Amino acid sequence: MTKPLLQGHQPIETGYILVVDDMADNCFLLKAILESEGYTVDIAHNGTVALAKAEASPPKERGLNNL
Repeated sequence: MTKPLLQGHQPIETGYILVVDDMADNCFLLKAILESEGYTVDIAHNGTVALAKAEASPPKERGLNNL
């Protein structure tokens, strides 16, 4: 078992997260961090793919963050 990257942080409930970013390095880093916290992570490298994945498996909650 891998050691969590975010020390002392315990999510209340783990689940599925779709990470959308056109920069592969950002996707890789976010996926590693989130998976170490117990989340199931999928990646989309553009909005078209993200919408198709969201329609195929509608999320319970949505969040948007543009950094």
